Amino acid sequence: MPPVLLAPVTFGDRIDLTAYSQTADEDVITLAVRWRLPVPAQPDSRLILRIAIRDEYGNVWVSQETDLLNEYHFYPADWPTDETGVVRYLLELPPGIPPANYRIDLSVIDAQTAGRLPVRVGEEGFQGVVFTAGEIAVSPPEQVVSASRLQVPHFVETTWLNGQLRLLGHGEIPTEALAGSELPVDLFWHMPEGSLPADLNLAWTLRPPVGEETRVIHLGPLSRYDTGLWRVGETIQEKYRVPLPPDLSPGRYTLTVGPSDGSLLGDPQTLGEIQINNIDRLYEVDVPVPYLVSFGALDLLGLNTTELLAAPGESPELTLFWRKYVPHGEVFTVFVHLLDAGGNVVQYADHWPGGLPTDILDGGQIVIDRFPIPLPPDLAPGDYHIRVGLYSAESGARLPAYSFVESGAGLMGEDYIILPAVLHVTSP
Repeated sequence: MPPVLLAPVTFGDRIDLTAYSQTADEDVITLAVRWRLPVPAQPDSRLILRIAIRDEYGNVWVSQETDLLNEYHFYPADWPTDETGVVRYLLELPPGIPPANYRIDLSVIDAQTAGRLPVRVGEEGFQGVVFTAGEIAVSPPEQVVSASRLQVPHFVETTWLNGQLRLLGHGEIPTEALAGSELPVDLFWHMPEGSLPADLNLAWTLRPPVGEETRVIHLGPLSRYDTGLWRVGETIQEKYRVPLPPDLSPGRYTLTVGPSDGSLLGDPQTLGEIQINNIDRLYEVDVPVPYLVSFGALDLLGLNTTELLAAPGESPELTLFWRKYVPHGEVFTVFVHLLDAGGNVVQYADHWPGGLPTDILDGGQIVIDRFPIPLPPDLAPGDYHIRVGLYSAESGARLPAYSFVESGAGLMGEDYIILPAVLHVTSP
């Protein structure tokens, strides 16, 4: 029996995770759980459980989606009691997964709307839409994985270091990318003989059209599994997120890669051609109403006005000014809540700042975020305040807000701010 959790994990007030355990052998992860219905399920209710095993960078190595059923494979509406017995899920690890720590993420999806249900743990508030159930430590297998077990989409068979390091191939290389984003790449490695130096790096380069200089865009570890520990016959798959510099000129580039110990250890291998696109970027702007609040990843510099006037059914436009702190990172979404005098949400909207995914923004880049607030046609006249915050587009977790004071940045204690602006709604 899996142990009972200290506090149940509630997904959208529709299903509770009450008990959980995990076991692992060399190739398979087994999850044992128990579910409970906090309220009776509707006859047409269908829920989907998504399980993902991710590394520290957020790369998904294994994922599974399955109907959320009890141990007899009944849908929730047909459960004989409000709690299941033990339900087990098996996830097979891919051969060649690097030894490292990985987390197990659970999310529950409404099959009708395809939306992920919000997560709450015990009496705590909203925790996002992903629950990290546990971690697993993947150790080196007792016997090295044969290269024949790996499914390599594109073979290249390139060697370095006198044949001691072999690149077997790579996954699909995107044909188009946006400067400032991260390029996902899978590489498959093999050590047929000898030994490798510890802490080998990879140099990623982009070769632009004829006449321009080749540029090293990133230097990072060849694998999270130290190359000095590889054994003869070792085969490793590795996932990378190659950061593309935000200042790249638009054009067609050739992506190459090669091992490095401070300098390239041979001719780099070509992986493919990529069309790089870019956007206009702004780094200075006059903010009409300064109001400096930091959400860590992005700073809110201010807004365009403190007074908005509109009638029910209209869509007054508000402008916020955001500044990205460092390049790359996650994609964050802005939420906007319109509040009445009692603090009740009467309208809401979510959007990317300025319509741009934040992972492509450069450090110090400023986004002018103009967005309308569509008012309900039956909205009562009066004064309304505007609540704003940021959350991770992947996990749904909100970012804490910090205010700037003379001694630095101080935690405001909330994951939102109330703008210094009032919307005056007039009579229709």
